[in-house]
Amino acid sequence: MPVPDSPDHLSSIHNSQFAIRNWQSAIFLLICILGLWLRVWQLDLRPMHHDEANQAVRTGILLETGVYRYDPADHHGPSLYYLSLPFVWASGGRSFASTTEVTLRLVPALFGVALIPMLLALRRGLSGVALAVAAVLTAISPAMVFFSRFYIQEMLLVFFTFGALACGWLYFLRRSASRAAACGLFLGLMFATKETSVLAYTAMGAGLLALLLSDRRQAMNWLSTLRCQHVGWLVFSALAVPVVLFSSFFTHPAGLVDMFRSFAIYFFRGLGDSLHLHPWYFYLKPLLYQYEGRGPHWSEAVILALALIAIVVAWLRPNPAAGNTRLVRFLAVYAVVLTVLYSVISHKTPWCLTSFHHGLIILAGFGAVAAVDLARRGWIRALIGILLAAGFSHLAWLSAQANFRYFADPVNPYVYAHTNLDFLNLVKRVEQVARVAPEGRGLLIEVVADPYSMWPLPWYLRRFPKVGYWEDPAQVPKGHVPGIVITTPELQPQLSAGLDTDFQGEFYGLRPSVLMLIYIRRDLWERVLESQSGKR
Repeated sequence: MPVPDSPDHLSSIHNSQFAIRNWQSAIFLLICILGLWLRVWQLDLRPMHHDEANQAVRTGILLETGVYRYDPADHHGPSLYYLSLPFVWASGGRSFASTTEVTLRLVPALFGVALIPMLLALRRGLSGVALAVAAVLTAISPAMVFFSRFYIQEMLLVFFTFGALACGWLYFLRRSASRAAACGLFLGLMFATKETSVLAYTAMGAGLLALLLSDRRQAMNWLSTLRCQHVGWLVFSALAVPVVLFSSFFTHPAGLVDMFRSFAIYFFRGLGDSLHLHPWYFYLKPLLYQYEGRGPHWSEAVILALALIAIVVAWLRPNPAAGNTRLVRFLAVYAVVLTVLYSVISHKTPWCLTSFHHGLIILAGFGAVAAVDLARRGWIRALIGILLAAGFSHLAWLSAQANFRYFADPVNPYVYAHTNLDFLNLVKRVEQVARVAPEGRGLLIEVVADPYSMWPLPWYLRRFPKVGYWEDPAQVPKGHVPGIVITTPELQPQLSAGLDTDFQGEFYGLRPSVLMLIYIRRDLWERVLESQSGKR
C-alpha cells in the first residue's frame, strides 16, 4: 500500500482522478449522442410551423441580399439569422430556394445538444452524478427535444442564458478578465436573440440578491475582490454584441433606436395586447399532467419533483456532497423567479417554457442526488433509484412520441396552432401542376388570404419565382390568368366569378379549424388528371 504523500501515493491519486474524468467524459459523450439522435433524426418529418416559416424567410432575405433590418414589433432578434448562414453555406445553399428544413432546424438542434456538454462548466459546483442526471434530463425532456427541432429563437436563448450563468459561476471561482468578458458576451447574445431575455436578467438579479442577503459578510468579501477592469469588460462585451447586430454591423443605426422601442412594445404585449392570452398555469399544465382523451398521458413531473427537492434541500438542509450550496441556492431562486415571471405574463406560447424549464432540469440533477442521500436505508435508496429509472424511461418514451408520432397532432401539448399534415397535400398538388404546366415552376400563382392564413406558404412556395401575395382581393391585378389561385373560404366570394367555371377547386386543412382553397386552371387540371391516369 503506498505511503501517504509518497510519489506512489500521489501517482495513485492522479490516476484515480484521471480515470474518473475519463468515465465522466465517456458518460457525457453517450448522453450527447442520445440527445443528438433525438434532435436530428428525421428533422424534416414535421411540417413547418408558420413561425418557423416566417423566420426562414427572414433568413433567406439576409442570405440573398446581405441586408438585415430589425423589426421591434415582431420576429425577435437577429442572432438566429446570422448564425444560420454558416449552416446554409456549408450545405451548399446560396439562395433561399436552396434551403431545406433540415439545414435550418440543425441550428436550434445543435444548440440544444450543446447544453449537455456545457453542464461540465458546473463540475466544481455540482457533483458528477448530479451533472450526469441533469445531462440525461436535458437530453430526453420532451419539451427540450421538441423545441430543439423548431426553427425559432428559443433554444438559442436557453443556450446563451446558460452560457451566461456558467461563465458567471466560473468567474465566481476565479476572477479573470476573460471570464468576465465571456459572461458579458453571452448576456449580449441573449438580448440579440430575444427580447424576453430581460426576464432572465431579472431572475439572475433576484438570485444574486438572495445570496447577498443570506450571507452578507461573505457577500461583502466577494464584492471587495471585484475589479473595475473586469466589470468594464463585462459591460463592454454585453453591449457590443447587440449594438453590432441590431445596427446590422453599423449599416443601419435606426436599428439601435428600434432596439429600445421594443421594450415598450413587448411590455404591453405581455400585459395582454396579444392573440396568445392564456391562464397563469398554461406552462405548468403540460409539465405536471395533461391528457386530451387520447394519446399519451403527458407529464414531466419527475423533473419538477426533483427540482422541488433541490430547492428545499438547498435552503433548509444544505448538502455540500451533492453541490455547492451557494450555486444551488442561486439556481433555485433564479428558476423559481423565472417560472413566476413567465406564468404571470398573459402572453404565452409553449416554447417559452424552455427558459425556466432548463433551470429546473439543472436543479433536478442536484435533487436526485439529494433524495438518495436523504434516504438512510438501503432499500429506500434502491426504491428511489427504481422510481427515477422508471420516470426517466417515461420521459424518453414521451419524447419519442412527441417528436416522431404526435409531432403535428393537437393532443401533443407542445403542438401549438401547428400546420396540418393535410397542408402538405396542397403543396404536393402545386408541384403536380408545375410538372405538367408549360412554364414549370414559373407558372403564375396568386395567394389571396389574411396574413395569418398565408403562412407557411412563402416557405413551401420558395422555389416558385412568380408568386404574388395579397390580403385584399380588390388589390389583385387584372388582365392576366394565373395557373393557380390559393385563398380562404372567407375571401373566395370576393374573387373573380370565373373561379367556379374556369378553375377546379379543392379544400385542404391548414391548421385546426382553418381551411385553404386551391383553384387550378381547368387546362392544367386536365393535364394533372391525364398524368395520373397514365401512371395507372
